[in-house]
Amino acid sequence: MALKAFHSEIINDNNALKKEQGNYVPIPEIRKLDHAIVQRNYLQTKQDVRDIILFEMDRLVNDPAKRHLVIRKG
Repeated sequence: MALKAFHSEIINDNNALKKEQGNYVPIPEIRKLDHAIVQRNYLQTKQDVRDIILFEMDRLVNDPAKRHLVIRKG
């Protein structure tokens, strides 16, 4: 099957775009975030993921029917 390339030109109605952009309103600020809050959430999420991985690995290793799913390095 031969591939075809299509070239197109984007045509913008600048007057309509300017009118639409004039109706934009700023997004209201719901709450302030600082670096400490973001960092704390990041670290908590990272720990949650580690906990889930450890829990699931332990569950797989201790279940004789699912033990074969675990690939051991070594």
